[in-house]
Amino acid sequence: MSEPAAGSRRNSVGTLPSFGVLHQVIAGDASAVGLAAYAEAVAGNCPYLAPSMRAGQTRWVRYRPTCGADMDAVEAGVFGAAVDVAEYVRARRGTGARSACVVVAFELSPHTGIQVLPWPHWALKVAYAPVGVMVGKFWRRSDTDRRGRPVAAAPLPLLALRAAVPTLDGRLLLRTPHLAHIIADSEDDHRDVFAPAGGLGEDACTAWPRVRSWAAHQLETRGTL
Repeated sequence: MSEPAAGSRRNSVGTLPSFGVLHQVIAGDASAVGLAAYAEAVAGNCPYLAPSMRAGQTRWVRYRPTCGADMDAVEAGVFGAAVDVAEYVRARRGTGARSACVVVAFELSPHTGIQVLPWPHWALKVAYAPVGVMVGKFWRRSDTDRRGRPVAAAPLPLLALRAAVPTLDGRLLLRTPHLAHIIADSEDDHRDVFAPAGGLGEDACTAWPRVRSWAAHQLETRGTL
């Protein structure tokens, strides 16, 4: 997407990035990654997705773990891949793409997805709120939107990262009112969002245990997964 983030490397094909045990297998629009039906089904529930797709500002990517990779390594890979995407969203927004959005699909079982998405999601949510990037997690479960309408279950565990709409996004953060206030006042000043956690250094996946501990402290004092 952009220059590789810390901790990424090119896979054996030489064109797609890898983050630890997670390897990108394809990127493009929803059809390219096999999620066109899902995108169409949820567009009516999400007031942000459809406008972003119409503007050509939505990108879809798909990652696959190394066979036999353990849960901790997969979680670290999810974090590394999502950081790369978050920085891409920041860069795209900086060029005028105010509806920049990336949906990241992980080829994981529902059980594994439930195990490995929450902590990276929380860490990203806290770290990127001050610079106006929203992060959502989705997996195969029945759900309803704010109007009580059914929402299609995600066929794969997903993270969605997009440019925030500060005047509107507070309503999506009712369980974390402090983050709602941060998003409302957010402005991207090009900071290193992980500086409070000691930074990422050269490898986001290697830094993940330290960042996870920082995120856990934020959870204890401020929020909920």
